Amino acid sequence: AELVEAPAPPCDFTDFSQILYAYLYGYGETLGYAKAETEDKIVFSKGDIFNYGSLERKADTVSELMPGYPSYPLNPTAEDEDSDVRERGRLKFSADSIDFFCDEARNDARLNGTVLHGILSEVTTLSDLPGAVHRAFEAGDIDAGQEEDYLNILTQKTAAHPEWYPEDGAEVMNETGLIDTDGEVYRPDRVLVKDGKVTVIDYKFGEKNRRYHRQVARYADIYRRMGYSEITPIIWYVLTDEVE
Repeated sequence: AELVEAPAPPCDFTDFSQILYAYLYGYGETLGYAKAETEDKIVFSKGDIFNYGSLERKADTVSELMPGYPSYPLNPTAEDEDSDVRERGRLKFSADSIDFFCDEARNDARLNGTVLHGILSEVTTLSDLPGAVHRAFEAGDIDAGQEEDYLNILTQKTAAHPEWYPEDGAEVMNETGLIDTDGEVYRPDRVLVKDGKVTVIDYKFGEKNRRYHRQVARYADIYRRMGYSEITPIIWYVLTDEVE
């Protein structure tokens, strides 16, 4: 028997499309995918193609790679620091989950940012707050002894901004999906639409980060392209009651 060892070839991928192509090209046949090539595209398919016109399901999956498919660098340069390339091209942990645990929450075991965020997502008007807190208890997110603590802190913080929780006259959307022209889906924490004016509010529970400003600016831009001219983007650090 003879064993030959050699270094693995370098990985020269520069975008996600190339990774997907290499994966399907190398392992597609093993996974049961069929490959078909034409002048302008390569199609990897599995099963029969679904015919929407007949409304009969005839396919399981189809994976298609076409020229012009949007791709983003795996390793953006310094020039991309403030661009979407850096936000969407790099594999990273979501900062949204990191925000949920701030110094106040760590220092006071009674407060959990994830739970606070979930409670606020169920509040349309301030009268909804007690019920939302109680549902968090019923769901097992907080203990019976914590219910009053959560209600008190959120009552205090939201009462400081009654204009964000109007009783009537405004359309309120909590975590409602916004689909951008590139297919990306965004979910602002709270959006108010009243008299043609839009207020976009994002709840934060961690340290300040300039990325949040780009985030709410993107939400505002989507609404602007929807035809709204007066849009106010707001970042609210709930536990410290700081507004940006």
